[in-house]
Amino acid sequence: MHFAPFHSLNDKAVWITSGGANMQNFSAAVSVPSAPRAESIDDILEALQALATYGAEYFSVTLCGLVDTLVSFTKQQLRRMTWQKVDLVLVVYWMNSVLESFRMELEQGTNDGSLIKLRRTVDDPDFRQILIHIQQRQIADLQEALAAAQSKRSPALPKPSLVTQSHDNGQRRQNRVVKGEHSIPADVYAALPVEDGKRLCLRFLSTAGCKANNGKQCLSFNRAHFVPAQLDPIVREFIGKRFGGLKPEHNSL
Repeated sequence: MHFAPFHSLNDKAVWITSGGANMQNFSAAVSVPSAPRAESIDDILEALQALATYGAEYFSVTLCGLVDTLVSFTKQQLRRMTWQKVDLVLVVYWMNSVLESFRMELEQGTNDGSLIKLRRTVDDPDFRQILIHIQQRQIADLQEALAAAQSKRSPALPKPSLVTQSHDNGQRRQNRVVKGEHSIPADVYAALPVEDGKRLCLRFLSTAGCKANNGKQCLSFNRAHFVPAQLDPIVREFIGKRFGGLKPEHNSL
């Protein structure tokens, strides 16, 4: 979203006068300014189109092709889907991960990065995980709304459970996992470290600890126990608020 265009001269003037542009120091040590949050899928499309315009002058042919495929994917697929504002951060996160994959391919010298554009599909594992996360949150919101409506109609009746009870242990465990997924804010979820396709179990690093029996394999089917090289500040803050902070041995993250 750093390439999001200005929609008015006033916005551009405010950005420049508030220190948004640094035309004196071009050192790599200069911190990157915060990117604006997308308000709609069209904001993401406009940022991609601006990136494509910039890339036409400075990017390699392969990278230009990758950005163009993301523009086409957004026009042909994402604009046909309904997105809530809270979920757009996940879309931006996924696109950044695609571009990061290209950078890593070149850095490691495994190939020229031309195959990365094949991730431009709704069947990409990371993109499907985002859709699943959004669907679970929407279901939870609907269940909560129905429960609230029911409690208003029948105050004496107990509040319906948000999770269907089952006598099958495996199903009960999966229900608990689904219930927990939507409780993580979208921006925290997007910043979670990933290992082998699974996102970090927040309880594993916290003083609360994970309820897994062996301590190695998380009860959640899409969570993993590992110690990342570093933690995003918003993840660290969330662990502090929800689970009482990091374990002493992980305070340096």
